[in-house]
Amino acid sequence: MHFVHREPPVPVCECITFCAPAHEEKYSVHYSGDAATVPDTVLQAFLKGDIKLLYQDTASHESPSHCWYKLLEADIPQEQRQRVFCMHLDGPYEDMLRGLGVSVVQAAE
Repeated sequence: MHFVHREPPVPVCECITFCAPAHEEKYSVHYSGDAATVPDTVLQAFLKGDIKLLYQDTASHESPSHCWYKLLEADIPQEQRQRVFCMHLDGPYEDMLRGLGVSVVQAAE
């Protein structure tokens, strides 16, 4: 059984802490919801390792509802990008994103 603890709400974003009782290990995952940026508090927690995974709506251009991939590239160091999962892409540029070192979420078929 897994327990889910929701952190205080962040506008248009969701931060969830998972705890596996058998391991007594907790980890937090940030899941954006139509967010054009990663909130600074979330970014800082991610960079410190307090948030382990970052799932971010991603755009190929500046957008009012999804984060422009260039912002992720600028804000997240190369060595941390493998913990970033881009999703809800607005075009077929998965290979370019992977070339930057981030992961791309794929829908199950």
